[in-house]
Amino acid sequence: MNYLMLKAISLLENIGIIIDGVVCDKATTNRRMWKEIGINGSKQNLKNYFEHPIEPNRKVYVFSVY
Repeated sequence: MNYLMLKAISLLENIGIIIDGVVCDKATTNRRMWKEIGINGSKQNLKNYFEHPIEPNRKVYVFSVY
């Protein structure tokens, strides 16, 4: 799942679509992906973004629909 999301972001960026965030629900597979890319929702260690796969100086923010 992580690979597919990063590949999709890369392909979209390569044709000129700017990706600043992704939106998904809290399904088990999505929460597993968040963990793999370092997303953490705890108050003590909040991190709602990951490094952009094409431009490391940019962030891609993760949003949950719940």
